[in-house]
Amino acid sequence: MRRKLALALYYAVPLLVLLGGIGDLAITELLETQRAFLSGQGAYPIPPPAERAFIELLHAMAGGLVAVGASGLLLTHFGIRAGQRWAAVALLIAILCSEGANTVGMYLLGSPFYMVTGTYVALILVATALAFAPTFAFAEAR
Repeated sequence: MRRKLALALYYAVPLLVLLGGIGDLAITELLETQRAFLSGQGAYPIPPPAERAFIELLHAMAGGLVAVGASGLLLTHFGIRAGQRWAAVALLIAILCSEGANTVGMYLLGSPFYMVTGTYVALILVATALAFAPTFAFAEAR
């Protein structure tokens, strides 16, 4: 049961990261939280080249999230599913680094979406705890 739950989480989290990256690639103009952050809460106008540079930077980071999500799905399907523990560690590190940085960045921008990416971090930690917990921790009472 816990192996199936861990595997389901190992599939779900990279898929959500991949879809989030694709969603970020679809952004064509600044969101209100980004605009407020860049303009000093409306105190300064944002030059169009700066706005364009910010969007391109967002797209570059989104491409990284797509790569992490796709790699995570491959690690899960070919590594974790086959019992390769190193693949679980590699996926944990990749998700913690990418989504951890994403969460901190969105929090500092004042975006409420930091809770979404923070949830991805929590879910991958739960999956790894389930996968690596010793069997006796889940032994049934006799």
